[in-house]
Amino acid sequence: GMGGFYSWRDHLVCLLVDWVYDIPRYLISCIAALILHVCSTYRDPALPSTVEALLDPKVLSLFTKLAIESVQPWECPNQGAFGSDRIWLKATTADKEELHLFAKIPARNAVIRWVLTLADVYRNDVEAYTPGGLPVLLAEAGVNTPKPYCAATKGSRFLLIMQDLRQIPKLKLMNLYEGEASPELAKTVLTNLAKLHAKFWKNPWQGSWGDTTAHRRPLICATTGHAALLVVEKLYPGLVPADIAVGFRDMLCGFRQLRAHWSDARYPMTLAHGDAHLGNMYQFGDNELGFF
Repeated sequence: GMGGFYSWRDHLVCLLVDWVYDIPRYLISCIAALILHVCSTYRDPALPSTVEALLDPKVLSLFTKLAIESVQPWECPNQGAFGSDRIWLKATTADKEELHLFAKIPARNAVIRWVLTLADVYRNDVEAYTPGGLPVLLAEAGVNTPKPYCAATKGSRFLLIMQDLRQIPKLKLMNLYEGEASPELAKTVLTNLAKLHAKFWKNPWQGSWGDTTAHRRPLICATTGHAALLVVEKLYPGLVPADIAVGFRDMLCGFRQLRAHWSDARYPMTLAHGDAHLGNMYQFGDNELGFF
């Protein structure tokens, strides 16, 4: 066996069913994504294809709707993120206001870019940060998020520009590599997640990752899940505890049943963060917490 509830035979059957069930949709989606990518690349692309394009004050002005006079790359923190191409900027406006910005676009790696496009990850990112949309509702609930300056998508491209939080006094960006969370931090995290869940209880925000689109993701779930775990274990040995790895593999084997249970209309729905690890959180002020 593989140390969990399911045997290796169960996992093998799960992988086979995964491909038989999903491969037609996967191939169709790949073809559609390829066409989308080609069209958005060669037909008057409205969004930048590289983060370096944002180093042009005119380009940055266009997307932030600010009068940017000068811009330069700023300190890049160490991150384990592969899903997007990122840049940190220091900009000066015509009014001599100094801004520190963070921007990201689709990953340079074509495979990663296509997979995340197929799964609506990029579109979900854009919808979550669109000024005047979800950020307003989150603020009403007392849930802190970075200030967005631009959230746009066209074809297979997207662009997010937001506040670089590192310039805020007494603000701490957390990550996955500094040991375990203290009980105090865990309580703060749960309290803020409760605010989020309460705000949308029985009335979830219908973004691109709403429950009605759940059938589109994740494609070939067991295959991609096992592959992702193998990559993480290879790149960061010991990061994932053995019992968590076993539980994750078991979840992949029973994911279709789990997905159906989550969508059962007998239970109340809400909006969940979806990737609530410490790397997507930050602390500031008097034990306040925010989410990316």
